[in-house]
Amino acid sequence: MASFVGTFDEFIKYINPRVKSVVNGISRAYKQEIGRCEHCDSIGATLEAAHVTGRERPVIIEEVLQDYVNGEVVTVDLEVLENRFIQAHDPISKVIKVLCRPCHVQYDNQTQSAVEQEVIQTTVEVEDTLAEQESITNAEITHMQLINSLIFRRI
Repeated sequence: MASFVGTFDEFIKYINPRVKSVVNGISRAYKQEIGRCEHCDSIGATLEAAHVTGRERPVIIEEVLQDYVNGEVVTVDLEVLENRFIQAHDPISKVIKVLCRPCHVQYDNQTQSAVEQEVIQTTVEVEDTLAEQESITNAEITHMQLINSLIFRRI
């Protein structure tokens, strides 16, 4: 039984390459089944698996790891993780878009821009709230830090 013990960021650093390989494996048949780019309908291009906005690989990993986090430390059996990660991609049509490379790049760039706009809007709202308050509590600071860390992980 192989296991991982470390932080979420370390998990991404060391285990993410394996997780990418798993996504490639589970999406291979789906790409053949779809047989075309779901954006431009190209059938001659090499097709790629793109995670749907909001269901990106790090988001799914974080959801799957929730039960294995104690404070800042993740402790998980890697086989269990892989099985849960695969299950999180079912049905695959809700998680993966089949795109040609140019459409995949365009899709990712649009997603990036939307997330950046969300960060800007959240920052403005927080700054406005802080400007209205004379003081803020530690709980409010912690809450804002949590929101920012979740948003920036998606970028």
